[in-house]
Amino acid sequence: MRALLWKDFHVNRLVLAVGLGVLLAPHLSWPLIVLGTYWRYNARDLMTWAAAIDMWSADLVVVALWSLILSGLTAALLGGNAVAGERADRSAEFLASLPVSRRQIIVSKAVLALSAVALIWAVNLLVIATQPFPSPGGKSLRDILDGVAICACVTCSAFGVAWFFSVWLTSPALAACAGLLAPLVLFMIFALLAEWGLGRFGYGDNFAVPAYSLVCALVGIAGFVAGTITYLRRVEP
Repeated sequence: MRALLWKDFHVNRLVLAVGLGVLLAPHLSWPLIVLGTYWRYNARDLMTWAAAIDMWSADLVVVALWSLILSGLTAALLGGNAVAGERADRSAEFLASLPVSRRQIIVSKAVLALSAVALIWAVNLLVIATQPFPSPGGKSLRDILDGVAICACVTCSAFGVAWFFSVWLTSPALAACAGLLAPLVLFMIFALLAEWGLGRFGYGDNFAVPAYSLVCALVGIAGFVAGTITYLRRVEP
């Protein structure tokens, strides 16, 4: 299993580098925002460093949420590259001839992908957990948890759909695109339902957002399960 994990790490090293960039980029922008705010207001003697940091502490939570949203890109790339990537580089047949079971192969792929996404989430949830609520920007813990739940469901759908298409396709790019399009297509469907009078697409007083999140999660789980079963039963071409 260790050799399989190392092989999957090597195959996905570029995708993992993208995931690291997705994790760090929003957070690296935050100090620059604080610095720019301080210099802009301090020129008029209206703000100290402490005030600037306090003003933007609420935005640190928003930065973490953006990083969680972008984690869907990493999840879709990992899911899309899981099986289709080996067909693209002609290594699928060789891997199938090795003395390892298909169950071990698919478990290795799932462990690597889910571990990478879990790391991104763990860092951002830690950032959110260290912030006071209600935040200086007026955001309550309930608002943040709602945003985290939506991000989780969208990421789940992106990964599960990409994983499913990766089992069937020979192009990891197409599989990843399918995963990225899945939450967008579902969003458009729910937006149309809201336009037809079946609920306003907003927070709190309607069914649209919770239902959208639930459907995204179910689609992602179904795609992952169906893709895994298909891989276990399919004979590689």
